[in-house]
Amino acid sequence: MASEAKKEEEAVCVTGANGFIGTWLVKTLLDNNYTSINATVFPGSDLSHLFALPGAGDANLRVFEADVLDSGAVSRAVEGCKGVFHVASPCTLEDPVDPEKELILPAVQGTLNVLEAAKRFGVRRVVVTSSISAIVPNPGWKGKVFDETSWTDLEYCKSRKAKAFLDRRTLGAQYLKKPKSKALKKWYPVSKTLAEKAAWEFAEKHGVDVVAIHPATCLGPLMQPYLNASCAVLQQLLQGSKDTQEYHWLGAVHVKDVAKAQVLLFESPAASGRYLCTNGIYQFGDFAERVSKLFPEFPVHRFDGETQPGLIPCKDAAKRLMDLGLVFTPVEDAVRETVESLKAKGFLGQHKEACRPILNPTMSSPAPCSRSWSISEDSLRRYVHFASESCIQELLSASDSNRFGNGDDGWKVLTLDDGVEISKRRSGSLHTFRSRWLLKSVSPQQFITVANAIDAAKQWDSDLVEAKYIKDLEDNLSIIRLRFGEHSKPLFRNREFIVYERRETMEDGTLVVAVASLPKEIAAGLHPKQNNSIRGLLLQSGWVVEKLEDDSCMVTYVVQLDPAGWVPKCFVNRLNTKLVMIIENLRKLAQACPTNKDT
Repeated sequence: MASEAKKEEEAVCVTGANGFIGTWLVKTLLDNNYTSINATVFPGSDLSHLFALPGAGDANLRVFEADVLDSGAVSRAVEGCKGVFHVASPCTLEDPVDPEKELILPAVQGTLNVLEAAKRFGVRRVVVTSSISAIVPNPGWKGKVFDETSWTDLEYCKSRKAKAFLDRRTLGAQYLKKPKSKALKKWYPVSKTLAEKAAWEFAEKHGVDVVAIHPATCLGPLMQPYLNASCAVLQQLLQGSKDTQEYHWLGAVHVKDVAKAQVLLFESPAASGRYLCTNGIYQFGDFAERVSKLFPEFPVHRFDGETQPGLIPCKDAAKRLMDLGLVFTPVEDAVRETVESLKAKGFLGQHKEACRPILNPTMSSPAPCSRSWSISEDSLRRYVHFASESCIQELLSASDSNRFGNGDDGWKVLTLDDGVEISKRRSGSLHTFRSRWLLKSVSPQQFITVANAIDAAKQWDSDLVEAKYIKDLEDNLSIIRLRFGEHSKPLFRNREFIVYERRETMEDGTLVVAVASLPKEIAAGLHPKQNNSIRGLLLQSGWVVEKLEDDSCMVTYVVQLDPAGWVPKCFVNRLNTKLVMIIENLRKLAQACPTNKDT
């Protein structure tokens, strides 16, 4: 083991340092008195949680923005280091649009760039974070216990439509037709297998000391702000998923054990080759049974028969790591900690039904909030379902057609050179909105906000000109301008409304987008705020975006127009009474920050 003095003297590099495993690895290095850590992050990605780690600071944690495909940036991060932990490798929750570009190229060429830099600067050892995805799927392994001698069957992946790149050694430009969704689960194993094989070939040819670790499904508290793919397996299971994980499961492991193992492999001179990192091998159905017993309030599916055909269980599958001294955390503890973290970060409700708005109007109303708002169950609600990012991609990929197909109600997105055009057909009417700022990379929340805002505004004016962000008022508050034409409803005719939008995340993780709209002349202070002209001219609306168990979003749209009185009434989802307070605070803020600029 490395001495404490040596740890303080030696610099190490962690690629992909702000990911799920990468963050835990940085934490473990800091806990083990490593005082010089070069951390690479993808350019523009969030790294605030890295510096929130105990002991992290500018003196011991140097951040390098480096795409692993940028060999120069990788070299700058590796220079001066005695050890490299290569963790960075793309892993997406969504099907890749271009698997070669999104998964295979960064995994393979990124690994080679790291190893080339390690060779150039005389790095003592590179710990490559591979995956069980480089060990399975391997359907031909039946009858034997999976261990480090197993490799993912690329021919099997090829037979499941993951064909590109497998039959050639270089990254070609040709690309096949898009595989079907089920086949795309094979792309990640392909990328990890090819990357690891490239690493061993490079190591043998150039004499670089490489050790590879193969974590199973990693669980544990999320320190990063987003949901990672491995924890999503547990999340989806808790929400009723019936996915068996087929040939993609061996077992689970606490992410802190993975980080400890990575450091252990770097510090142990005798370590060599591949190391499986899992707290046992067992059926996914057995795992689901354990989860169900721990959390009976969740709708965990009970599987009949084998979920992994022919898989042989093994308690000490990670014997090589155990022989080096690694002690695994019980799987039950890993599950508990993950669930607590998922709840805290809003990725998981208390149970399945807690993720759904209450649709039954006969249910009792929620208790009034402290601001004496009137909350009624006779709410104007619209429900729009989106399959998260995948739905957006499907809309975009289908946007080369100017037709809606059979003419049924629905959405369409047409890609333009400078943005997108969003259209919605409903009850025979067609509403179209052209946006310069809403691009392909739009998030589901942004898309839902804009699409619903335009849809609602079109009800008042079929000739609505445009809605766009015109300036930022503060970090979490944006302004949109709606311009109504001469054919709009009398209240809005030939007027501009300034829309103040605010996004808030509730304690239960629910994202709320609240919007208050004021006529431009009032928002700009052209009328005294105490003037009765404000009466009847305050339009308030909001969107409650909630994630469902099938990884889609439920959007509750609320709108209120109160032409009779000073105090507006707001109808809200009974699970989210805080929305009314947000809107009220927003209205006050909007009136306190008038603007008469036409920018």
